Amino acid sequence: MAKGVVGASLIRERGVKYESHKDHRMKKKSLTVIHISERDWQNQVIQLAKLYKWKVHAERPARTKHGWKTPIQGDVGFPDLVLVRGDRLIFAELKTQKGQLSQEQENWYIALSSVAYEREEHIQVEVWRPKDFEEVQKILK
Repeated sequence: MAKGVVGASLIRERGVKYESHKDHRMKKKSLTVIHISERDWQNQVIQLAKLYKWKVHAERPARTKHGWKTPIQGDVGFPDLVLVRGDRLIFAELKTQKGQLSQEQENWYIALSSVAYEREEHIQVEVWRPKDFEEVQKILK
């Protein structure tokens, strides 16, 4: 599959607004994502991970009478995705272009990164945004 083709098709499938433009310095066409929700971004990353044969764990919130909640037992802020393939393990927090990590998410990021530090060829802790699509694709390939 050609580089970038998966990203473009996934973006179009989800009905995300995008804009095609030409970078005159590089003489190539590229896509710029204008807006994508965290939910749609997560769906794209999951699709991509499954395409490349990763095992995927993600929790989905459910609507309750008190709003949307994700039932967990343990500390809040755990990453959105856990991906496993072979001897590789990735913890990925997904954010919109401007989304910020909460303090709880930062705490998990620090804790998991300290475990991954000496095992970085096998364990990765990532924060991925839509602008990182090509890098995500390289990592998951």
